[in-house]
Amino acid sequence: MFVRETTSKRKGGPDVTYLHLAHNAWDSEQKMTRTKILHSFGRKDQLDIEAIRRLIKSLSSYLPTKEQLSLLPKDFKFFWSRSFAHLYLLDHLWRKLSLDEFFLSELKRRSFEVPIERAIFAMVAQRAIAPSSKLSLCQDWIKNAVYFPEIDELEVQHLYRGMDFLFEHLEALETNLYNQLVDLLSLDVSVIFYDTTSIYFEIEEEDEDEEEEETSGFRKRGHSKDHRNDLPQVIVGMAINRNGYPIRHWVFPGNTTDVTTVARVVKDLGALRPRQFVFVGDRGMVSKRNIDFLESRRLKYILAVKGRSDPLASEAVSKKGRFIKVKESLWVKEKILEDEARKMRYILCYNPKGAKKDQEKRKRALSFIEEELSHSQGLTKSKAKLLTHRTYGRYLKLSKNGKIGLDKAKLRTEARLDGKYILSTNDFSLPPGEIAQGYKDLSKIETAFQSMKHVLDIRPVNHTKEQRIRAHVCICVLAYLLSTYAENTCLMSWKKIRSCLGGLHAGCISSPEATFIKTTEPNKEQRSILRKFSIKPPPEILKIL
Repeated sequence: MFVRETTSKRKGGPDVTYLHLAHNAWDSEQKMTRTKILHSFGRKDQLDIEAIRRLIKSLSSYLPTKEQLSLLPKDFKFFWSRSFAHLYLLDHLWRKLSLDEFFLSELKRRSFEVPIERAIFAMVAQRAIAPSSKLSLCQDWIKNAVYFPEIDELEVQHLYRGMDFLFEHLEALETNLYNQLVDLLSLDVSVIFYDTTSIYFEIEEEDEDEEEEETSGFRKRGHSKDHRNDLPQVIVGMAINRNGYPIRHWVFPGNTTDVTTVARVVKDLGALRPRQFVFVGDRGMVSKRNIDFLESRRLKYILAVKGRSDPLASEAVSKKGRFIKVKESLWVKEKILEDEARKMRYILCYNPKGAKKDQEKRKRALSFIEEELSHSQGLTKSKAKLLTHRTYGRYLKLSKNGKIGLDKAKLRTEARLDGKYILSTNDFSLPPGEIAQGYKDLSKIETAFQSMKHVLDIRPVNHTKEQRIRAHVCICVLAYLLSTYAENTCLMSWKKIRSCLGGLHAGCISSPEATFIKTTEPNKEQRSILRKFSIKPPPEILKIL
């Protein structure tokens, strides 16, 4: 079997050559070999090249593996393979939220010769895909790990200029982004959750106060939510909606207490001009001054209160009444109490399983305390530590003669709070079950902080200037926004999306005809993910060099 060409001569024009698949067969009658045409491919200058490729590929699949390899060009070379799909997806989301348009519009007023918008995108994308330092981004990540021509010429100085530009436009960016989210995603901002976390720096000294500029240092020691009170820190606050989208974020000096941030946060949220919303905050946000401020703004709120120290909350716990079952893990009852001229609605929430856990935890703590107290007489250093301990100190008292012992009154108070937490609200319209469930959704912001710390690696922060620290936090928030957008669209975690798309690469190949950049064939799962974003799979050939 072979390929045969036949030429047809024409009087009024050029000769035409045809291509055939032929086979020589023995003619027993004529006692000679005759050529039979098995298939005609048509005119040589009008061949269906793709059909011929499919035929060769189909036939070669029947050959042994070694012989299949022998069909490849002898001078075929494979130079490198880099991740491509992550950046392909994130760039699509970046443009969908019009972040490119925002930065390019702002950049028109400045005469930058470097691609600042691409530099900011690269830092956000790297934080979402493979968190590392800015230096590593330029020297290793964009040169060896990923393929994205728009960012492959970036240098470290471009990234720092991008961070400074980002800092200068933070407020305008967040306002623009909020409007995009509300318009594009029809974002529900009827309930806004607010909480804070701390980000520590592995340095010994705090930032010094600058008297000449009348500003205090930024990296300060304070209450650390990472249990690193020995190190300077900053406080990061974030407001999110029910779907986990960040509405706005703040960075405060490290010695800022939660209770002092509420007025600033509410004013900034009001500047975004959402319709009436419910402000949901944790125990650290509660003070008479904050409640007065929220009500002066005619803003509805749901706040957790401290059952041990708030007199009205303590009264709400002690009042008798039946719990209403919302679900197995949530039972509620409510009391309306008056504080001066203000009526307050208190919702007492109870979790039966949580009560058992609290009882077991207290039992272990008491066992440890009794063991420690039995070792020696008098007030020792170890006993003094128990007295000041955050947990053990709840159950102890110091008598007039200097002895430490169990405080039975405190034990009874603790037992009454097993599995319970208390909410205060000025919303008298919603059922207590919905109020309680609204507060439980505050856990979503804790999930957001965990994602920023352990998936996007917001630490370590390798910057010393306040403006760079603020810009770094903003980059992490933008990375969290894009990953949340991806999660809500795909209904799977960002880690899972990142893992699935990790196998879709771009590779540099050299053949006798050309050197080119080719993508790997997307598998079924990769195609499914891209389809959910209405993104076409990347073209097979990205670039011919």
